[in-house]
Amino acid sequence: SVFTIVKDVQGELWVGTDGKGLNYFDPKKSKFFTLHIDDTLQKKINLSSIYAILPENSNFLWVGTSGYGMYKLEINKSTKPYSVKSYKQFIFKENDPNSLSNNIVYSIIRDDATHLWIATRGGGLNRFNVQTEKFHAFRFTPNNPNALSSDDILCLYKDQKGYLWAGTSLGLNKLTKYKDHQPVFIHFTEKEGLPNNTIHGILEDNQNNLWLSTNKGIAKIIKEKKSFRIIAYNKKDGLQNNEF
Repeated sequence: SVFTIVKDVQGELWVGTDGKGLNYFDPKKSKFFTLHIDDTLQKKINLSSIYAILPENSNFLWVGTSGYGMYKLEINKSTKPYSVKSYKQFIFKENDPNSLSNNIVYSIIRDDATHLWIATRGGGLNRFNVQTEKFHAFRFTPNNPNALSSDDILCLYKDQKGYLWAGTSLGLNKLTKYKDHQPVFIHFTEKEGLPNNTIHGILEDNQNNLWLSTNKGIAKIIKEKKSFRIIAYNKKDGLQNNEF
């Protein structure tokens, strides 16, 4: 069960799976390897159910897991296979507003030079300051139309214009602006024409249209001057299945 595949700056592919361990593919040797963890670290690091990987540079990885929070791994590439040189784990802590808001992390993307966006399943959206190592959570708030539509976030994407999109199990959210230091989200759901409210993935094509994978087919969001148009595709249109 492969959850994520990302390419680092050296062209190697890092693969997150449901099983234990973190894998990488060396294109020069056309082989897969498992990242080595020393016996001293083996009992401290739990690299399994990896849903998100973000290479920081050639030597660091941010890794999101299902149940074990987020890791920052320093990779020693002088060993064969590569090994973990050092690590730091970030987890949810009760009564600590600066901690990760949930230990199930499905997506990690870069916001700017000092911040990451982190999607959690049940803890909403986290903005993480990599220098202070503090998290700020944005959550669903009842009776607030500008808040997230759900705290159950499956995927994140930053478009070419710099807007953040968050796919949840209750629709798509676009971060449009900040008002009184609080983010303002607009929502796209089945009411607006999505085939389904569960959004698994988001990509942008070279015409700046967004493509969403859902539980009931694929949706194309066409950005027009002052609005959006949604086209849905499902099994009847030739897809091999409806869930992506």
